[in-house]
Amino acid sequence: MSKPRTTVRASASGTVDTAPDSLQGHYAGFASRAVAWLVDQSIALTIPIIIISIIHYFLSLGAIVSFISLLESLLPGTNAFMSWFLGQQFSVIVALLFFYSYFVFFLSTTGQTVGMALMGLRVVTITGQRLRPGRALLRTLCYGLSLAPFGLGYLWVLGQDQRQAWHDRIARTYVLYVWDARYEENFLRNAAYQLTKKRAAKQGAETSKKMIRR
Repeated sequence: MSKPRTTVRASASGTVDTAPDSLQGHYAGFASRAVAWLVDQSIALTIPIIIISIIHYFLSLGAIVSFISLLESLLPGTNAFMSWFLGQQFSVIVALLFFYSYFVFFLSTTGQTVGMALMGLRVVTITGQRLRPGRALLRTLCYGLSLAPFGLGYLWVLGQDQRQAWHDRIARTYVLYVWDARYEENFLRNAAYQLTKKRAAKQGAETSKKMIRR
């Protein structure tokens, strides 16, 4: 991991402030991870619903219904199978398969889900390597463990320097910033400096005008 750049600036009190200019390579915070999680959950829930709705619509077409009736006369039990196929159990299976496939695929290929990519995050092993499918699956399976006790496993991020949730600790992974994001402290400090500079310039101009008038 690359060492973050730092800015050294003297404050009004004479002390020297140092702060990383970039968050790149730093452990991701709770807020960024929470937004990424919400985006990913929306995708993981919405797409299976769309897939199942398309299947239901296709199987409700008159030609398909007639074909299924024909199959029932040739292969007894077809209607029973179709009832299960269109039932809640099959929908749950599709949703779970898509959920796990979504996370395992992205984490083991790019290290970023769609939500993580939007927030500039990436999951790596504790040695900084890309996750293999087995580790990605283990991490995904442990989401439920982090969520079960009132989300305590996710809130664990707030009390850790390395920002690891329970599923990160079990799978031995880190979530890092990959964008060249800036610290809020630096932004506010620079904004305050620019404001002070403008006020000083304005006061200097007013003082000059008063001296000229005299």
